[in-house]
Amino acid sequence: MITLISPTKTMVESPLNYYQVPVFNTESLMIFNELNQLDFNQAKKVYKASDKIVHKSLEMINNYRPCGLCNIFI
Repeated sequence: MITLISPTKTMVESPLNYYQVPVFNTESLMIFNELNQLDFNQAKKVYKASDKIVHKSLEMINNYRPCGLCNIFI
């Protein structure tokens, strides 16, 4: 479920985290939606710790708090 709250900020209801989280750009939103299609084991194979865009997007999505996926990748 995606609800636009401004032209530059979107709220996404996260199946991974069970609460609404901010997504600040289209790239983050795309990565977030893709991650939600995967389970943790699949996500570990697809995304690498060296992929800073993914990690930064996950940080942004989680309001700069560590999430389960970030902890897995570090």
